[in-house]
Amino acid sequence: MKRQVGLTYLILGIVMLVVCWNQWKASAGYDLGEVSILLVLVTIMAVGITWLGWHYLGRANQEQASSHKATALKKQEHE
Repeated sequence: MKRQVGLTYLILGIVMLVVCWNQWKASAGYDLGEVSILLVLVTIMAVGITWLGWHYLGRANQEQASSHKATALKKQEHE
């Protein structure tokens, strides 16, 4: 379940970052004072969502590795 949530957040965050990047490029000719505060907030949110997805994927992989290790140890004990 964590893997699916992590992938969803990661994909959503990357899509949001691409959209934000395009908006930043479009407003590059303007002063930074004229950049919308909403764009700044959405960019920060996109970075946070991307980090959260990466974090969930890392946790899911770590739990899966621990599970495989425990299964291998149980098999060795029975042999």
